[in-house]
Amino acid sequence: MVNLKNLARRKARQSMHNSEDARVVEVAAPQPKAGRIAWVKAKAVTLLKWIARIRLCIWLWEKAVEGWDFVETVVIPFLENLP
Repeated sequence: MVNLKNLARRKARQSMHNSEDARVVEVAAPQPKAGRIAWVKAKAVTLLKWIARIRLCIWLWEKAVEGWDFVETVVIPFLENLP
């Protein structure tokens, strides 16, 4: 009887510390085939991202022009007037 208890204890301890049994394997759900609407949505999202980039580029260009105007009107005359 003592041998059986020792065997049971050893197996219980082994199963508690066995990390292989604790792993969770997620089964990927089957993805439905993308239809025409999903394709249109993907293209619309891509188009909106491009529009946002163009707007950012225009804004940066305006800031660069403002900065260059400041350099031409303030910095260059200041440097020319230094003795």
